[in-house]
Amino acid sequence: MSGAVVTHGTDVLEETAFFLDAVINCGKPVVIVGAMRPATAISTDGPFNLLEAVTVAVSPEARDRGAMVVMNDRIVSAYYVTKTNANPMDTFKAMEQGNLGALVSNVPYFFYPPVKPTGKMEYSAQNITAIPRVDILSSYEDMSPDTLYSAVANGAKGIVIAGSGPGSVSTIFNNAMEDVIANKIIPIVQSTRAMSGEVPSSGVESKTAMHIVSGYLNPYKSRILLGLLLAHGKNMTEIAAACLPSTAA
Repeated sequence: MSGAVVTHGTDVLEETAFFLDAVINCGKPVVIVGAMRPATAISTDGPFNLLEAVTVAVSPEARDRGAMVVMNDRIVSAYYVTKTNANPMDTFKAMEQGNLGALVSNVPYFFYPPVKPTGKMEYSAQNITAIPRVDILSSYEDMSPDTLYSAVANGAKGIVIAGSGPGSVSTIFNNAMEDVIANKIIPIVQSTRAMSGEVPSSGVESKTAMHIVSGYLNPYKSRILLGLLLAHGKNMTEIAAACLPSTAA
């Protein structure tokens, strides 16, 4: 086979795409595609998107680019793509990184040769029978630490924080995070609810607990990655290295 196409609902398409990008490392194109307009809508985009997805999947130029999302004439890396709007067709984008290419009259055109995203690591899913539970908690004003302790008490083995701005949380919630990290040995990854931009380590450093930052990965991608790392038995230091793309090997 030259490649594969996965049809998917668009609500959580980016999460499946990110997972496939992390665990399928054969070099052949894997294209994830969906439709923003249902089949009952006027001028539905499903058949057109599917045609373009298959066209990209069989293109020799699509090899060694990881998983890709193809919709609305755009070819986007699954590592960075996100759903930026709930309604229009032009919604799947990599806001800071841009598109890998585009299609014109159903002919794919790539803007540059195959390149691996900075810090991206590959993982095997062959021996994984289950992925540990990872919860996402969103930061907001007067956020109670009860939500964190509840997630842990109910079986979460990892936590992702969709922090305010560059990953920030309130002082009281930060104190609870320190407790969970240091005393329960549960990794907490700090991402951003802004959905784009970097969460740098300099903003969350602590002398009493290992805070882990997501770099340029949004909370949903951070959750998938943390689950994979936990499934592989990675320790805190290894998780921290993998979750920060700007410094990971």
